[in-house]
Amino acid sequence: MPKNIVALQTARAGSKSIPKKNLLEVEGHPLFAHSILAATGCESINSVWCSTDDQVIKSYNDFYEFTVIDRPTELAGDTDSHLEVIRHGVRHIEDQIGQQDIVVLLLGNVTGIDSRCLSNAIDMLEDYDSVVSVSEFNMFNPYRAHTIEDGLLKTFIPQNQIQSTIQTNDKNSAGSIYYVNGNFWVMKRDVIFREDNNLPFQWLGERIRPYVQDVFLELDAPWQLDYVRQSSRYNKGQQS
Repeated sequence: MPKNIVALQTARAGSKSIPKKNLLEVEGHPLFAHSILAATGCESINSVWCSTDDQVIKSYNDFYEFTVIDRPTELAGDTDSHLEVIRHGVRHIEDQIGQQDIVVLLLGNVTGIDSRCLSNAIDMLEDYDSVVSVSEFNMFNPYRAHTIEDGLLKTFIPQNQIQSTIQTNDKNSAGSIYYVNGNFWVMKRDVIFREDNNLPFQWLGERIRPYVQDVFLELDAPWQLDYVRQSSRYNKGQQS
């Protein structure tokens, strides 16, 4: 039976790390448009929506073929709940076109996806709560992490919990660690409205299937933007 599948991008106007980052040109398009293009090119997705308070992003809706959701001011601040932004967007979509089965969540500051990887992730959902894009980053294993307390470095993991087999010169000695890279989330609609989901990504549910990618490109720092613009080795959406 065909499923009702929508893509919802959340892309607000405010940005502290890179001012107006969602509108910066990357590879011939404003940054926010990359995930929109991936979604509009995915045959499994029936419609594409963008929740935003940015008037410039809204003005692109005809050119990039998405429907605007006016994000209210109370959901557009630095500390406002992303979960509530998502729920607001889904409720708006369903008020317009009826209840959905699957929601593909997109951000406005990523470029590491294409239509193929979205289609593959939707196919992978099966009986899971969600499918999420992740990247392996063993160099950032918590066993190798530190905090700064009173001007001194302290291990993030207490000393009595660090195994002696973990080597400082071997980033793989503590095993593989995967980070949610922000490229996309594919969720069953009902999971988004559960009240007992796992933190920190409360819209993913408990049975979360990973979609492993080589790239990690949620752009939040100037050096990341420069890397994407300059690197000839950039490989979109490849699943390892």
